[in-house]
Amino acid sequence: MICIAIPSRGRPQFLRQLVTSALSTASELKNVAVRYYLNDDDPELSTYVDTLKKLKQEFGEGVQWTIGPDQNTVLSWEQICESFDADYYMLAGDEVTFETQGWDKKFDETKQKYPDGIF
Repeated sequence: MICIAIPSRGRPQFLRQLVTSALSTASELKNVAVRYYLNDDDPELSTYVDTLKKLKQEFGEGVQWTIGPDQNTVLSWEQICESFDADYYMLAGDEVTFETQGWDKKFDETKQKYPDGIF
């Protein structure tokens, strides 16, 4: 399982691009989770939630989010990762676009080259 951890604030226009590109290019949709951390005081929060609900209907349980207080980005990444059991964690920005078909398998193949898990 690969967890893509994404803190985001004030930029819901990037949701569809990131989620769609990540999940439509993955070889094993069930092995990828796109998890957002959203700020409870974000003026765009309702747009985030509405869009994420639609994306979850389209792509399933791999689209997830948590809402909490505004905090440091690194702390948000940490909370996303600590709250989810995965083999790999990808710390990403909200503007990322996935372009490589089968990126998830390539990720796993690359891991085999680095037994310490850091790559």
